[in-house]
Amino acid sequence: MTPYDDVSARARGLATHLLSPADWRRLADAPDVPALAALLDRGREPVHVGVPGPDAARVEEAVRQHSAGQLAVLARWCVGRPELLDVIFGEEDLRSLRALVRGAVAGTPSEERLAGTLPTPALPLRALETLAAQPTVAALAALLVTWRHPAAPALDVAPARGPADLLLLDTALVREFAHRAGEAVRRGDAALRWHVGALLDEENVLSALALAGVPSELEAAALIVEGGTVARAALERIAGAGSRLAALQVARAAFRGTALEPAFTETELSRLAERLAAVHDAHLHRWARTDPLSSAPVLDYARRLRSEVRRFQRLAWGLALDAPREERLGEGPLP
Repeated sequence: MTPYDDVSARARGLATHLLSPADWRRLADAPDVPALAALLDRGREPVHVGVPGPDAARVEEAVRQHSAGQLAVLARWCVGRPELLDVIFGEEDLRSLRALVRGAVAGTPSEERLAGTLPTPALPLRALETLAAQPTVAALAALLVTWRHPAAPALDVAPARGPADLLLLDTALVREFAHRAGEAVRRGDAALRWHVGALLDEENVLSALALAGVPSELEAAALIVEGGTVARAALERIAGAGSRLAALQVARAAFRGTALEPAFTETELSRLAERLAAVHDAHLHRWARTDPLSSAPVLDYARRLRSEVRRFQRLAWGLALDAPREERLGEGPLP
């Protein structure tokens, strides 16, 4: 009997409520956003949009609220496993805060900053909405200080004035997550250790690649976060490569033999980030099937739930933009 057998069994049960490929195809056939909302309201796992004739933003908000409720159920079951909560909700808060910081720097509308975020106990929906309305990173950081959120000290370098500052802000948020996750890893099992190590490897390699072949005052050491499995020297070689193509070759060598090796088929950073996440998810999903009493099913469910939120976002906005069906399903780029 492992420390995770009961909560893993419950997570596997929750995973049966995620949408199947047939469910997604049926939703993608909706003629417009209100029709999609009606299908969601009548689904086997109803998502109540709650307003007549909703737009894509309202559907996305309803999906976020529903998914946050599912995560809250998981959190109640994990109350005796704080290491799982620290990693799962810490990862979600990291994703949300990075999106909100980038939105503040770019000056995007608040509803766009909220896209794809998922409420957590530390950052519920009302808190996310308040943060998304802040005009600057400094104002956002001040709220986090007031709320005593653990990520508040990470934004001490605010305000951001350009790409270099944004990279430092990103790294500071990742470093704060790594600190909390490091404590969790010491109490967790092999699956939890792999998951956190892989997350930090992904962050580190993307940061190193961002510096490759680009004049910058930043040193790779300022962007490397401890806790990953790839050696600092290898990451510094990636950052110091003369071009992005050369850096990718170094990165492939650094990740050879690891579960993330198949991801290095993309040269554009945003696509590589998506590929890394997809390979990570696939490996974790296989682990959940082969070791069902470990923490892997819990971590796998949380990642699949987040992926479902993003797919709903794409579907709703794809319908609003009258995008082709395959693009609504994530099989091509939205215009």
